[in-house]
Amino acid sequence: MSDPNQTLSEQIEQLVREHLETSRRAAAAAVERAFSSASMAPRPKAARATTRASGHRRASAEVAALS
Repeated sequence: MSDPNQTLSEQIEQLVREHLETSRRAAAAAVERAFSSASMAPRPKAARATTRASGHRRASAEVAALS
């Protein structure tokens, strides 16, 4: 007859292994869903930076004053 503590320990280890494998599969599935939905979703348009009107340059005196 085997030791009851040894049997209980083996059962606990088996349950932990099963739990870890189930958790790993669930995490892998979640990552797969996240990446597949991210690649299919439309990307938001980047906000355009405000630019100054072309051709408008600061005078050299203004640049000197700013520096």
